Amino acid sequence: MSGGGVTAATVAVIAAKKREEIFLRFRERAAVSAATALTPEELGLPQRGMFRMQVRKGAVVEVDGGKYYMDEEVVARQQQQRQWIILGLMGVLAIALLAVWLFN
Repeated sequence: MSGGGVTAATVAVIAAKKREEIFLRFRERAAVSAATALTPEELGLPQRGMFRMQVRKGAVVEVDGGKYYMDEEVVARQQQQRQWIILGLMGVLAIALLAVWLFN
Protein backbone atom coordinates (compact mmCIF):
# COMPACT_ATOMS: atom_id res chain seq x y z
CA MET A 1 0.00 0.00 0.00
CA SER A 2 1.34 3.46 -0.82
CA GLY A 3 2.04 6.08 1.82
CA GLY A 4 -1.10 7.96 0.74
CA GLY A 5 -3.17 4.81 1.16
CA VAL A 6 -1.88 4.30 4.68
CA THR A 7 -2.64 7.92 5.54
CA ALA A 8 -6.17 7.70 4.13
CA ALA A 9 -6.80 4.47 6.03
CA THR A 10 -5.50 6.04 9.25
CA VAL A 11 -7.74 9.07 8.81
CA ALA A 12 -10.75 6.82 8.18
CA VAL A 13 -10.04 4.80 11.33
CA ILE A 14 -9.64 7.94 13.45
CA ALA A 15 -12.88 9.41 12.05
CA ALA A 16 -14.78 6.17 12.76
CA LYS A 17 -13.43 6.12 16.32
CA LYS A 18 -14.46 9.74 16.96
CA ARG A 19 -17.91 9.12 15.48
CA GLU A 20 -18.44 6.06 17.69
CA GLU A 21 -17.21 7.95 20.78
CA ILE A 22 -19.83 10.64 20.13
CA PHE A 23 -22.62 8.10 19.67
CA LEU A 24 -21.52 6.20 22.79
CA ARG A 25 -21.69 9.42 24.84
CA PHE A 26 -25.26 10.06 23.67
CA ARG A 27 -26.25 6.48 24.50
CA GLU A 28 -24.56 6.53 27.91
CA ARG A 29 -26.41 9.72 28.83
CA ALA A 30 -29.68 8.44 27.22
CA ALA A 31 -29.90 11.53 24.99
CA VAL A 32 -31.80 9.67 22.28
CA SER A 33 -34.99 11.72 21.94
CA ALA A 34 -36.09 15.35 21.99
CA ALA A 35 -37.37 14.84 25.55
CA THR A 36 -33.96 13.65 26.78
CA ALA A 37 -31.78 16.06 24.77
CA LEU A 38 -28.72 17.52 26.51
CA THR A 39 -26.25 20.32 25.87
CA PRO A 40 -22.78 19.49 24.53
CA GLU A 41 -21.41 20.49 27.92
CA GLU A 42 -23.70 18.00 29.67
CA LEU A 43 -22.57 15.36 27.19
CA GLY A 44 -18.93 16.31 27.65
CA LEU A 45 -18.50 16.83 23.92
CA PRO A 46 -16.80 19.69 22.08
CA GLN A 47 -19.16 21.31 19.59
CA ARG A 48 -16.82 21.08 16.57
CA GLY A 49 -15.40 18.69 13.99
CA MET A 50 -17.12 15.31 14.01
CA PHE A 51 -19.92 16.58 16.28
CA ARG A 52 -20.83 19.29 13.75
CA MET A 53 -20.59 16.79 10.89
CA GLN A 54 -23.09 14.50 12.62
CA VAL A 55 -25.46 17.46 13.11
CA ARG A 56 -25.24 18.24 9.37
CA LYS A 57 -25.91 14.57 8.53
CA GLY A 58 -28.94 14.46 10.83
CA ALA A 59 -27.54 11.81 13.20
CA VAL A 60 -27.38 14.44 15.96
CA VAL A 61 -30.42 16.71 16.16
CA GLU A 62 -30.58 20.13 17.82
CA VAL A 63 -33.68 21.04 19.85
CA ASP A 64 -34.55 23.72 22.39
CA GLY A 65 -31.74 26.07 21.39
CA GLY A 66 -28.54 24.25 22.22
CA LYS A 67 -29.68 20.82 23.34
CA TYR A 68 -29.01 17.76 21.20
CA TYR A 69 -30.05 14.15 20.90
CA MET A 70 -28.92 11.26 18.74
CA ASP A 71 -31.38 9.95 16.13
CA GLU A 72 -30.86 6.17 16.31
CA GLU A 73 -32.65 5.57 12.99
CA VAL A 74 -30.34 7.93 11.11
CA VAL A 75 -27.27 6.42 12.80
CA ALA A 76 -28.42 2.89 11.84
CA ARG A 77 -29.07 4.00 8.25
CA GLN A 78 -25.60 5.59 8.01
CA GLN A 79 -24.01 2.42 9.38
CA GLN A 80 -25.84 0.31 6.81
CA GLN A 81 -24.70 2.63 4.00
CA ARG A 82 -21.08 2.37 5.19
CA GLN A 83 -21.36 -1.43 5.25
CA TRP A 84 -22.66 -1.50 1.65
CA ILE A 85 -19.82 0.76 0.53
CA ILE A 86 -17.24 -1.48 2.21
CA LEU A 87 -18.84 -4.58 0.71
CA GLY A 88 -18.76 -2.99 -2.75
CA LEU A 89 -15.11 -2.02 -2.39
CA MET A 90 -14.24 -5.53 -1.25
CA GLY A 91 -16.00 -6.92 -4.32
CA VAL A 92 -14.06 -4.62 -6.64
CA LEU A 93 -10.82 -5.61 -4.92
CA ALA A 94 -11.65 -9.33 -5.23
CA ILE A 95 -12.37 -8.94 -8.95
CA ALA A 96 -9.12 -7.01 -9.48
CA LEU A 97 -7.11 -9.65 -7.62
CA LEU A 98 -8.77 -12.42 -9.61
CA ALA A 99 -8.00 -10.62 -12.87
CA VAL A 100 -4.34 -10.17 -11.86
CA TRP A 101 -4.11 -13.85 -10.93
CA LEU A 102 -5.76 -15.01 -14.16
CA PHE A 103 -3.61 -12.87 -16.46
CA ASN A 104 -0.25 -13.61 -14.85
